[in-house]
Amino acid sequence: MRKKVLLMIILLIPAFDLFARTSQTIVPEKTVVDPHMTGKNKRKEAQPLDADERARIGARCEIHNQTMKLGIARINYGMPVYDKAFMNAEKTSFPNSNLSVLGGCVITDNSPTHAEVVYCDACRKAEKVWRKEHRDR
Repeated sequence: MRKKVLLMIILLIPAFDLFARTSQTIVPEKTVVDPHMTGKNKRKEAQPLDADERARIGARCEIHNQTMKLGIARINYGMPVYDKAFMNAEKTSFPNSNLSVLGGCVITDNSPTHAEVVYCDACRKAEKVWRKEHRDR
């Protein structure tokens, strides 16, 4: 198992290097491996974006004026619990973070675990900082 993981990492290094050296939007791998799943459900296709969201790739974030990118985010199922402070911060400081997406209340063996998203790097950094500063909530 360890050799397989090491081999996968070695094979992925050139892809990360290419991503770092180019200014073009590169479509991430759509097949994700969920470490929490077993057997045939471990590898799943990420849920694709709809056409309207896909059109936002390359647009500018209205808060940070950075180019929006295509990425993969984890899908969270169940009833989300957010406080007002988070919701206000999300609207004003990191509206395009998309670290995760909501998947609804019903989950089955065929439910996707990840989805394609359009995101802003600065929004993601801002959300991570906010969450770290507000861990007590």
